[in-house]
Amino acid sequence: MSSETLTLAREREALVSEAISSTLGTDVHVSIGGQPTDADVTASLDSSYASVATAAGTDFLILIASDTLDQLTAGDGPDAHSQFLQQVTSDIAQALSGAENLSIQISSPGEINETVLDAREYVELTLTKDGAPHNLIVGIRPQGGTADAGAARLRIPELDPTASPSSAAHDGLGLLADVEVDVTVELGRRRLPINELLTLTRGSIIELDKLVGEPLEVYVNNRLIADGEAVVIDEQFGIRISNIIASAQRGIAGS
Repeated sequence: MSSETLTLAREREALVSEAISSTLGTDVHVSIGGQPTDADVTASLDSSYASVATAAGTDFLILIASDTLDQLTAGDGPDAHSQFLQQVTSDIAQALSGAENLSIQISSPGEINETVLDAREYVELTLTKDGAPHNLIVGIRPQGGTADAGAARLRIPELDPTASPSSAAHDGLGLLADVEVDVTVELGRRRLPINELLTLTRGSIIELDKLVGEPLEVYVNNRLIADGEAVVIDEQFGIRISNIIASAQRGIAGS
């Protein structure tokens, strides 16, 4: 892969991470690595699922080994493999190309024709989920093109040098703007033995572990994202956000 194209791909690592994290509902970190050899790519075909996504005049080939898909989908079988690969392929192609309309084809191990490998530049992509790294291969080729070098191969829009990384990521996620998520505010917790639970009646009071004035925890789809304080708005409770939790410190509700 040309150095210019590789640089552009690495600049979009955050966009790919954000898109896949939203799809999977969990934090995922994506890093762009080096270039696999042609022999490595060819050797992986018999044991890998493959998908080809066409977007913005460029097509993207994604190769994921069958055992890697087993780990990423908890071994739920071929249907789960195809669904996961469809989602991840869409996320990668949209984040790298900026396109919203995609055509995706999925192939099982051994089904892909080696001619699909022609005139591509390849890069290794590591997807880290729940602390475990999983390696993918991404091949990039302009539709009907040859191996021209440079940024034109990837056909991704110029980055605005004045834009912050967070605003660039949000722009890349515009397709998900109308997706609804569950927001939960946790008032506190308490563990009770069964014998105490059985004695609860109307009017019983359960003392929680949260002190008056302590920040309340805000969860989105059961994942901690912020702290805040309770407020009252027109006789309804609300939450005023006081702190956004860093990605590395976010946890699951109840953990």
